[in-house]
Amino acid sequence: EAISRNPNAFEPATLILSGIGSTATAVELLAAEQLRAWAFSYVEDLYNDLELDFIIMPTVAVVPPILTNEAKVNGESNTGLTMKVVKNVFLANFLGLPSYSLPIGHVPVETYNDQHDIPIGLQLIG
Repeated sequence: EAISRNPNAFEPATLILSGIGSTATAVELLAAEQLRAWAFSYVEDLYNDLELDFIIMPTVAVVPPILTNEAKVNGESNTGLTMKVVKNVFLANFLGLPSYSLPIGHVPVETYNDQHDIPIGLQLIG
């Protein structure tokens, strides 16, 4: 409702995600919740059976691409790329597990006409 009243108050990417999310049916939401419950139980069993305190992994799975000027202005919907970038964050997010990203350094990234460093992190999931 807030978006329909004032769409200019939101970033283009937020508008895209809201549009996608508004198409989910009750059956799809129920199926997602059932999958979430199964996955939570599975991960809980891993923690118990293996006596884990936390899981460690890179915060993001790949070096994120540089945003084009068009994407900055209009937003971008690239589900495949998004899932590649955030696949490590997805587990904690989907299951509601506490997590923390520790900054551990920088990696050089070459853009269209220059090179700069971007931060990298190590994620701890409890």
